[in-house]
Amino acid sequence: MILYIAYPDGHTESITDEDGEIEYLKQKVDAGADYIITQLFYDVDGFLRWEKKVRAAGMSILLETPSMFSL
Repeated sequence: MILYIAYPDGHTESITDEDGEIEYLKQKVDAGADYIITQLFYDVDGFLRWEKKVRAAGMSILLETPSMFSL
């Protein structure tokens, strides 16, 4: 199983815009990623907007979000 990490809020070292990052993500999915886990985020509306763009780019892959729990 191949996991890929995604950054709905963008990555601090990114050299492209969000659309460029989504295209790069699609290349990873097309190359065989089985699912995507995102970085932790606090802006749910921002995530949902990002997810719509991911789906519009033709990716139906599973998107998982991190969760927090007490130890």
